[in-house]
Amino acid sequence: MNNVIGRRNFIKSTLNSLIFTNLLRDSLSEENSSINLFDKFPDKILGAGEIRKFKTPNSKYLLAHIFQVHEIIVDYTNFATLLRTYQDDDDKERVNNCQRDIYDILEHLIGNVELKEVYHEGLVEDTLVKLINNRNMLEEIITFNSPLNNDLGMLKRNVRIFNGQEYISPGEIPEGKTRIQYMEELMSEINKKEVELSKVREEMKYFHGAPLRLLYEGKINVITFEDPDLLTKAKKEAIQNEDIGYNVLDARENILIEKISQRDNPLAIVVLGGAHAFGGKDSFGENYSLEKRRSFEDNIYVWNEKHPDKKFSLIEVIPETLKGEYGN
Repeated sequence: MNNVIGRRNFIKSTLNSLIFTNLLRDSLSEENSSINLFDKFPDKILGAGEIRKFKTPNSKYLLAHIFQVHEIIVDYTNFATLLRTYQDDDDKERVNNCQRDIYDILEHLIGNVELKEVYHEGLVEDTLVKLINNRNMLEEIITFNSPLNNDLGMLKRNVRIFNGQEYISPGEIPEGKTRIQYMEELMSEINKKEVELSKVREEMKYFHGAPLRLLYEGKINVITFEDPDLLTKAKKEAIQNEDIGYNVLDARENILIEKISQRDNPLAIVVLGGAHAFGGKDSFGENYSLEKRRSFEDNIYVWNEKHPDKKFSLIEVIPETLKGEYGN
C-alpha cells in the first residue's frame, strides 16, 4: 500500500513539476525570450573576428547585425541588372572573402541557435519571390560571372562557325595545321578554360552574398525588408550623388526594426553593410563605437523610448575579413 501511495505521490509531484515548468516557460517566453537568446548567443563563432553585445533590460527582440561588404549592384529592384556590378577584381575578392566568413557565421548559428531565417538587404520582395520560385534563376544569380566566360564563349563560337561551314579559307586556320588539327586544338582549349572557370566559380561562389548561397543550398530562409521606393532613392544617393545619407542608412534601418517588431520571432539576424549603426551613445553608452560608420539617429534608443513593450537588444558580429576596421 505504501508503495502505491509512493508511486502516486511521485507521479503527482512529477506532473506538478511539469505544469510549473510549462507555466514558467510560457511566462518567460514573451518578455524575456530575447534576453535568454542574448545570454546564450555564442561569444565565439567560426568566421567572426569580433562579437559585440549590447543588452537592453526587458527587451523583447534581439537584433544581431552581421557586418558586410557586398557587391555594388546597378539596380536592386530590377532582376535584369542584378548581375551588373561596379567593382574591380581586388574589390570582388574582398567581397567574396567577407561573404565566405558570413557563410561560416550563418552556418554556425544554424547549428547552434537553430537559426532558420536571415534578413537580406538590397532585395525587394518581388525579386526574392522570383528567385525562390525559379531555381535556375537563383543559380544564375549566385554564379560568379568571370571574364573567363567571354573567352570560353568566343572559343565555342569559333567551333560552331567552323562546324557549320563546308569550306574554310586557309587564312582562317593557323599555318601548318589542318582543319581537324585546329578543331582539336580549339576543343582542348575549351576543356582547359572550362576547368579553370569551374575553379574560379568555386572559389568565388560567395560573392553574390552568403544568404542567397545558403538559400540556394536549402539551409535557410531569406526575408526582405526593403521598401522599393526608398531603395531606389538610396541607390541614387549612394551611386549617382556619392552621398551616404539618411535614406541609405537610418531610414532603411528603421524599416527593418519596424518589420521585426511585427513578427513573432524574437531573434532577428540581418546581414547589412558595416556603415550601418542601429545603436548609439544614448542606447548603449560610450563603449558603442561609431568609428568608420555614419548615423543620423540612435535607432534603437528612439524605438525603445516609443515602444517600451517592444524593446531591442543588439549584437554586432564583425567577420574576420573586417576585423579592426570598425574600432574596438
